[in-house]
Amino acid sequence: MDDQILLLKSCCMEIMCLRAACRYDPDNKTLTLQNGLQLKNNLPNHGGLGLLVEPIFEFAVGLSKLQLDQTEIALLAAVLLMQSG
Repeated sequence: MDDQILLLKSCCMEIMCLRAACRYDPDNKTLTLQNGLQLKNNLPNHGGLGLLVEPIFEFAVGLSKLQLDQTEIALLAAVLLMQSG
């Protein structure tokens, strides 16, 4: 149990970024958050939000070009989880 918690803690941010990037719509160039809010990559840098979102957009654009299916995304998340230990 402790090992599982340690693995999850050490790769939480990477998996969250992967999950966020999977919600990118290349046609509209928007990122849809879990609550349905859609973000564009032209956010002003108010309070540092732009600094946080910009790298996720860059990752999402690259990831969308790979056209991965759900199985491949799950395998990528598993690799992230296992490499963190």
